[in-house]
Amino acid sequence: IPPDHVTIELQTALIKGYAHCGDMHNAMRVFRDLFSKHKQGQWKDMQVEQRPNVRTLNTLLRGCLWTAANVSHEDEAGANDVAGGVVSSEEAWSLYIQYSADHAPPDTSSYEAAVTLLCQAFRFSEALARIEQFQQQFNIRIKGKASIKAGDADHSVLETLGSVYLSLARAYAMRGDYDELWQAAQRSLRAIESSRKLLSEMSAQGNEAEDSSKKKQDFTRGGKRGWKKDSAERQTEQRNASNVTYRHHRLNEMEAEVKAFIKMRAERGDTNNNPKNDPNEAICNLITSRLFYFGGGGSTELSEQRSVLKKKKERMKSTPEALFLPKWQSFGLAEFSSTTATATHKEKNAVPPKKDVQSHNQWFNSDGQLQTSAIFGDGPARPIDLELGSGFGDWIVRQSDSHGERNHIAVELRADRVYQIFSRVVLNGKRPLQNVCIVGAEAGSFLEDRVLQGSISNIFVNFPEPPTQTYGDDRVELDKVESGELEPAHMLSCATLKAAFYCLRPGGRIIVVTDNRWYAKLVCVTLVRLSRQVKSIRAANSLEMPGFREIENFRNGIKMYEGQPNQEIGHAEESSTNQGGSYFDRLWRTGTSNFAHRTKRFVVVVKRKD
Repeated sequence: IPPDHVTIELQTALIKGYAHCGDMHNAMRVFRDLFSKHKQGQWKDMQVEQRPNVRTLNTLLRGCLWTAANVSHEDEAGANDVAGGVVSSEEAWSLYIQYSADHAPPDTSSYEAAVTLLCQAFRFSEALARIEQFQQQFNIRIKGKASIKAGDADHSVLETLGSVYLSLARAYAMRGDYDELWQAAQRSLRAIESSRKLLSEMSAQGNEAEDSSKKKQDFTRGGKRGWKKDSAERQTEQRNASNVTYRHHRLNEMEAEVKAFIKMRAERGDTNNNPKNDPNEAICNLITSRLFYFGGGGSTELSEQRSVLKKKKERMKSTPEALFLPKWQSFGLAEFSSTTATATHKEKNAVPPKKDVQSHNQWFNSDGQLQTSAIFGDGPARPIDLELGSGFGDWIVRQSDSHGERNHIAVELRADRVYQIFSRVVLNGKRPLQNVCIVGAEAGSFLEDRVLQGSISNIFVNFPEPPTQTYGDDRVELDKVESGELEPAHMLSCATLKAAFYCLRPGGRIIVVTDNRWYAKLVCVTLVRLSRQVKSIRAANSLEMPGFREIENFRNGIKMYEGQPNQEIGHAEESSTNQGGSYFDRLWRTGTSNFAHRTKRFVVVVKRKD
């Protein structure tokens, strides 16, 4: 493409592509190049619309949320190139504010992402300064502890205010700073309340306008043009209604989390005041021994891409600092160290001290696999269950709390969700859960490279919506997958299921739960394909599935069941008042999903023969 044809839209799309792949080194290279023109004296010659804009910044910041800080040794000078997470977000923010903020200031999404990353790394002073910048830009004043004067700010600004103070409250809670937690929580609740009020008013006004418009349409409809206009207007109305429903749902989720922090503060307050209990030491120990990050991004890898990335993964196995750096920079260990480092790109202190890196090696064997006996400290005999795609952590936390006799591993691709799960584990009830480990990784790569074969009792996969929703909806596409042709990009590819199967102990199970029948069929035909390669696969029969109804039978004995997940397939029992076991379950109850009416799930269970 000629240089003068490379628009800012193309550059932003390129950054997005790298971010989805978890390649923040190249995403940052493109982002820096955009601003290098200023240093070269070309900035004034550029049209404003071709300069980096807020969409460019937000695309980069989303990548920083998805992928934690990681180190590469590939630059020409042989220096450590650190990118991802808060390291890249702060560098990008600095560049953008210096050169682009005059014509396209950061928006609410920019501030929310930046503050989230700073709080995730326990960089409180910088997070507070960023929140103050946000309040100044949007003319928000806070008097006392939680009296908010928002001027003409709309509901989205107040929602963001609630979100950034929620992030701050969460970080204070994890550090045991309960006085600071209280103030941040009160400000978050007040902002949520104000946002909800404005959103309801806007929705009511929209309904009145819609009723008025419908009355007029009764006299103007007719012909193709009238029908098309009416159809387009209905689609717009449906989108607006769906957005309002989602916004209310998000506010409810935020409010529930803040109130949970306040309750936890009351339960733990006396314990925290005991001088023998050092909350900083406690959170450091948990980050060190219960949180592991091997890579991330916004999209699941295709199995065909893994061979390309093999060299990088092999290098990470033999590079201890590459395994420790995400904990140090993105998950906040640096802020607890006497040699605190808030490193930016290629700074000398970007890589953590060698003594900390060396002590981290105790959690891995010589092949780079997790030493679960060292992590959980109870020997290899205790059964281990694993969840792929743990999302926000609702299910794995409830599961771990209900089954204290078992150990659990949560695997999630996105770094921001890894942190969410970790925070739920740390802030669960009166004390942190001790029988769960959180891993940031692509599922297939983690199973292949980091899990000892024959060590897992159950592998659970719980995702209400399938990762791919546009691949096709007929038998022809399923037959192609079963016959060995190219698969769609989704978590449970044949390669991932094969790796999962070899991680199972004899008698171990893979349990897949979804609400989408077509996706359940895709999993079944993928298992049929796998069963031709691995002869020790056995599908669960009806006697092993009480409470479920067999609804479809596939080749090689693979079966699909319908029913409500229960203890027979290893799921912890939910209380009768629980309106949904996960974030997405609760979202469905609002009616925003095509499957909101469905209470039963499609279940696929296969076992490794004894």
